[in-house]
Amino acid sequence: PSDCPLYDGVTGKVIDDAADRRVEEWRDRLMNEARLQVERLGEKGVAGLSLGGEVEKLVAGKEAAGAVPAADAQADDNAERKRKARAIIEDSDDEEQGEAATEKA
Repeated sequence: PSDCPLYDGVTGKVIDDAADRRVEEWRDRLMNEARLQVERLGEKGVAGLSLGGEVEKLVAGKEAAGAVPAADAQADDNAERKRKARAIIEDSDDEEQGEAATEKA
């Protein structure tokens, strides 16, 4: 288990160890690529650049090459998962309200 676990953005539950390892490996590869970029360009060459901006460029390049799912596709999938989760919660709330009304009657 990770000392700093990742949580599913929809369920709020800790992600499984295998997924956590994949995310950590992906992060490590991106950070290594960013470090290599600093070494190639030198300190003056990277002056004014942000790590976040450079990581976003690396991810965008990998998405364009088909190496990772596009962020838009992931966002669409996350949005669908959130819609399903909300529907389950709303159904549960409706059932609870129905039970409360039955108890009052």
